[in-house]
Amino acid sequence: MTEQDYLDIQYISDIVRNSCQVPVYFIDANFECLFCSFAPYNPLYANEKEWKAELNSFEAKLNKPVVVQTEFQENYLLLSIEYRKNMIGKFIVGPVLPYQMTENMIQTMCNDRSFIVNKQIVNNYYQEIPIMSPERFIFIAKLLYYVIFGRPLSIMEQNVSMYENNQYPELTDSQYDFVTVRRQEQDFHPPMVSEKELMQCIRDGNREDIKRILNARNHLKLAELSTKSYLRNEKNLGISGIAVATRVAIDSGVNAELARTISDQFILQIEEAKHVNEVRFHITSAFEAFASHVNKQKRIVYSKVIKKTLEYIYMYLYDELKVAEIAEFVGVTASYISTQFKKEVGMTISQYIQLQKIEEAKKLMMMTPYTMTEISNQLHFSDQSYFTKVFKKVTGMKPSQYKETIHHDF
Repeated sequence: MTEQDYLDIQYISDIVRNSCQVPVYFIDANFECLFCSFAPYNPLYANEKEWKAELNSFEAKLNKPVVVQTEFQENYLLLSIEYRKNMIGKFIVGPVLPYQMTENMIQTMCNDRSFIVNKQIVNNYYQEIPIMSPERFIFIAKLLYYVIFGRPLSIMEQNVSMYENNQYPELTDSQYDFVTVRRQEQDFHPPMVSEKELMQCIRDGNREDIKRILNARNHLKLAELSTKSYLRNEKNLGISGIAVATRVAIDSGVNAELARTISDQFILQIEEAKHVNEVRFHITSAFEAFASHVNKQKRIVYSKVIKKTLEYIYMYLYDELKVAEIAEFVGVTASYISTQFKKEVGMTISQYIQLQKIEEAKKLMMMTPYTMTEISNQLHFSDQSYFTKVFKKVTGMKPSQYKETIHHDF
């Protein structure tokens, strides 16, 4: 960069800092801080390197501002600058907070760190950070973009849901005291509006809006479900949300066993997460998975009889499935269910069962150390020869050939 470029960057930094009263940095392509107006990093980070790694982990679009949130609740505005296909550097505006941090929140974040943290230093750090709504921060993003590029930027405004006016039941004295403290400290459960929006997204099979709603929720101060660990609090909030989402997905037509399996999978991933942003990623992924399965279910319109048939096959795929037993479970004759299944699904029940068993066999080959004989036995094929014959008919290759392709891909 030329000397004039440095002067321009410093001038822009000064304009934004002085007009908006927010910290502004400019980081060059080597992540060296050229113009800093604030203590460079949160004392909850072990060192400056960890802070830089956190900010570098966010995906910043070239010449487009992006608002991100760290696992310590700080919001940053990132704007990576490119000139003639060369990365010049990155404006970093922030940190700002979407709300005032309580002492308990700071304490739980200190508790989560693997090294000794001076709570007083952390408290002082958070006292110095400006409090700013997401809407105002987006305005600063527009201003910075306009100052740099000389033209307005159209950014989709983030909707921060307001609280509904609800009637509340009578509370006991101890419950009232607890609610009073929460109201004083602005320690709320997720707003009902955004919660209803999320559940409606699942009912509608709408994946696209889920990330937007959850991102908006992350800027709100939510209820503390753990008094010792901020990470634990985020996990508890996520697990309770997934529990509700599971029931909504089932009510929207997703197979109950499938929905609960998805729930178990993501709850396990949440429990294993080491960082708040990991937890939030898994929560978003879980909600998107539920919405995707509902959407898939909505595209397929089956009669009640066929839906029950498909559910039975899904549940008992590892058993020896017989049409007569399925018909008895559904409550119709074998002749009726065979005709109706072919009419609606486009194949016979036996063909469908074979197809599902082979799909399951492919998963077992990919994810388990089972031998072909073990897979064949588990899925109740009469013998390995018949399993190989059916597998080749469905996939066009023998099981051994398919397994080789898996190893080749990995």
